[in-house]
Amino acid sequence: MSQETTALLIKDLRNARRLLGPDWNKRIAAAQQLDALHAAEAVDDLAAVIGEKKNADLCLACVQALGHIGGP
Repeated sequence: MSQETTALLIKDLRNARRLLGPDWNKRIAAAQQLDALHAAEAVDDLAAVIGEKKNADLCLACVQALGHIGGP
């Protein structure tokens, strides 16, 4: 995947909204796609979303992504 695709997924992860509030499903899907891409550039954003503590399923998807992306 391109850096542009990764950037769009990070944007969805952080900012997905619909008229009545956050679009949790879109944000969860973005976290899962970043996980599948092993997008190391998304680590800070995934961690920040966990810190929001607003949706357990989203936090779980971010934790799983971080676990799969790994670190140094």
